[in-house]
Amino acid sequence: MLLNPSHCVTLEELRLFNPPLFKSLNGMKEMKPSDFAEYLKFEGADEGLSVEEYIDSTLAEKFGPESGIGWQLDAVRQGFSRVISIEQLGRVGMNDEDLGNIIYGGSSDRGSEDFTISDVFRVAADSDFTSCRPLADTFWQTVNNFEPQMKRKFIKFVTGVDTLPLVGTEFLRIEMPFTAISADDHEKSLRMLPQAHHGEHEADSNLVAELGVLLHKKLQDAVEYSSGYGLDGTAEVEGVFVKKSGGDDDDQLVNASYDSLGLPALSERPSTADPVADNSQPSPPASATDQENEALVEGSAENSSEKPAAVVSPRQEESYDDYDWEEEEEEEQ
Repeated sequence: MLLNPSHCVTLEELRLFNPPLFKSLNGMKEMKPSDFAEYLKFEGADEGLSVEEYIDSTLAEKFGPESGIGWQLDAVRQGFSRVISIEQLGRVGMNDEDLGNIIYGGSSDRGSEDFTISDVFRVAADSDFTSCRPLADTFWQTVNNFEPQMKRKFIKFVTGVDTLPLVGTEFLRIEMPFTAISADDHEKSLRMLPQAHHGEHEADSNLVAELGVLLHKKLQDAVEYSSGYGLDGTAEVEGVFVKKSGGDDDDQLVNASYDSLGLPALSERPSTADPVADNSQPSPPASATDQENEALVEGSAENSSEKPAAVVSPRQEESYDDYDWEEEEEEEQ
């Protein structure tokens, strides 16, 4: 539809992007003539249409050049032709199937069919990587021996999509995180390698085997516990941090979402600054004598409320006027 504006979707093409509609239209071929005639009458369609004619008219109405999506396809076609013209694709012999494979990947992009990563991509690696044959050989041996599903996860981790391009159409660049330039850099690199005190051949074999195990673990962890260069699933790896920190489980296993919002989690323990709950024991029940005394006190209070209220003298500091101290001095004289 992109390369040919007059193209109309066929029933087989409909199966690829709209399986429910394909099943519905294809099921009409199994209908009885009387049932199909009733269906045409119910839909208000021409009763003289055959099953094939009705299917073609439905596809043209929904996906044809004059359909409701026709103007949308024209807009997509105009934007695509600004990048590369349709005539240029025709001159190189590229058809719609080739273009679909380039954009969406081949037929085995998401299936269980195995493939070799180093054969699908054009590899561009740093000289430090290619010059170290044990590292390069172990890397490709590890990656190409992944399970098919793991390979697709690795492709998604590296490229951002899990589809495979056409063979040799995309680059896969391998960069070394550290490049040794000076003599000191090379000396540091050598000191970082595992050391062995056995025979030369046995030491090399042990180092290569250890390198393979290390690469397999690092790559698998990166693919399984990340999504496109970023660690997103903190809940999946929070147990690792607990083991490394050695702290209390209740203090360590705190939901990451609470940390991002600045809210306390339900599993957090109260800090020392929190008010201490009242743990005092309830007072014992009062005896019969105490209850009688309380009854007498209540009765006296009721009687006193009927009498006039006694005058209460003010506090001592409120009974003096501003100049009372002068009168006291005169009396003393």
